[in-house]
Amino acid sequence: MVAHLCAAESELDRVLAREAAEPGILHRRNAARRHIEQLLSRLKAVDPAGRRFAELLRRLTADLRAHLAEEEEIVLPDLRSAVGPERLAELGAAFERRRRAEFAHLRPG
Repeated sequence: MVAHLCAAESELDRVLAREAAEPGILHRRNAARRHIEQLLSRLKAVDPAGRRFAELLRRLTADLRAHLAEEEEIVLPDLRSAVGPERLAELGAAFERRRRAEFAHLRPG
């Protein structure tokens, strides 16, 4: 999840800043990303067997679903229209490379 958020921020958001048809999309994405990161931090700090953990996990799951739905329904179609399918494929490949690099960085050892 963290790898996905980092990859989206570094590879997609700079293009969205230039090309997005909807001006507020980048602000909403950044706010949603910060909120998800805060929920993750809070989740790590509570007892996994406790009620608070279950509540935070439900909120995180719902917020992630909303974030991903916005990417699939608004962000990617907007990018496709703005940059075309070939450039979108290039961005997708760059996103995947960055995501894999983030995974490698997050793994212990």
